[in-house]
This record gives sequence, C-alpha cells and structure tokens, in this order.
Amino acid sequence: EACGVETRLQADLGVAGLHRLLDPLSEVLRWDPDVLIVAAGMDGVLPGVVSGLVAMPVIGLPVSTGYGLGGQGEGALLTMLQSCATGLLVVNVDNGVGAGAAAALIASRAASASRSPGRTARPARSTPGSGGRGRSPRRGSRAG
Repeated sequence: EACGVETRLQADLGVAGLHRLLDPLSEVLRWDPDVLIVAAGMDGVLPGVVSGLVAMPVIGLPVSTGYGLGGQGEGALLTMLQSCATGLLVVNVDNGVGAGAAAALIASRAASASRSPGRTARPARSTPGSGGRGRSPRRGSRAG
C-alpha cells in the first residue's frame, strides 16, 4: 500500500489439510492479483504448494515462528529455497519489506505492460486444482 499498489490479506491458511486452502485461494484469485506474497513459518511448505496451483509469481516469505531445530525461520527458509515449484521467489526470514518491494515491482511492470499496445499483461489465470500452469500442446500436435 505504501507503494501505491492495492493489497489484500487472507490470513491463517494452512496446508495440513489441502481442502482448507482451495476455497480461500479461489477467493484470492478472484481479486485477479499480479503476484502473491505467501508467508509461512513452521515447515514453510505453503508457498511451494500455492505456486504449484496458480499461474503467477509467488513470493515466499519465511517467518520466524516454529519450534525445534528450524524454529527461527531457518526450516521454512530452507524448504522454500529447495522447492521445485516454478515461479516461486524467496526472500529472507521475516523480510516482509523485501517481499513487498518485489511484489510492487512485479505489479508495476504488469500494469505498465497492460497499458502498452500490443503487449499482454500476463498469462491467463487458472483455478486451484486445475494444474496451475495451463496445458501446452503435445509434441507433434497442432495448436488451434
């Protein structure tokens, strides 16, 4: 908001029960965001899961909640850094300012692209559970 970008908050989503994530994520996608910031402590798996379900950049923000060996955010950070989810950008533990700055830059570029003639602002959105990234034609098949 400080950068002049509209923001929305959806709090306290977990991934322990995937079914609890899908409805709130669908609501977030109806807002048509250009980028998501997903904060997670404990095991830090939520940003990777969300990134696998949506077709937009996701910024993983590890937070210093948890217990045991990775209790100061190290566990969450390492999980996010080792994720194979495409489109996942990770900032350092508790670096909400860095996550917000990166999100503002991404949103600004998307807005700029949508105002430029002949340029597409972003790829079509998908809904949770649909595979996230869309489908590409098989090798040898015709698009159309």
